[in-house]
Amino acid sequence: MVSKMNRVLIKRFETSDQGTFGKLYAPNFSCFIGEPPWRDNQTNVSCIPVDEYHVKLVKSSRFGIIKYPNAHKVVYWISNVPNRTGVLQHSGNVCGDRSLGLKSHTYGCQLLGKSFGFINGQKAVLNSGPTLRKFMEIMKYENYILEVKEG
Repeated sequence: MVSKMNRVLIKRFETSDQGTFGKLYAPNFSCFIGEPPWRDNQTNVSCIPVDEYHVKLVKSSRFGIIKYPNAHKVVYWISNVPNRTGVLQHSGNVCGDRSLGLKSHTYGCQLLGKSFGFINGQKAVLNSGPTLRKFMEIMKYENYILEVKEG
């Protein structure tokens, strides 16, 4: 029997040079999400376009969370972003436009956080590492469909 793939929704509520912020809604889970500002889907500097994506669990020694019992470091990869590769969902806090002197923990990826706030005066998602781990556990480390919407 084929199981139905989980669906996750991101509803963006704000975008500025400090980043694009929204809420992520999954079965029995929600959190905040931070992405870079919209910069015409340019690699390493832009959030991804509004669309529907296939998200797959992949190994990542740099950004991964340790998954037991096999102890591989894994992360979610947004696999079908037009003209982009390597767009992940990982931990981090700030996602501003580096060209304007703002701090960023992402080069086009999505950052998950328990709450929305500020770090040194810059908008941020907070408590990211534990939030990412909880999300992956709730998703049972399974692939899913992601829908990204404005508002």
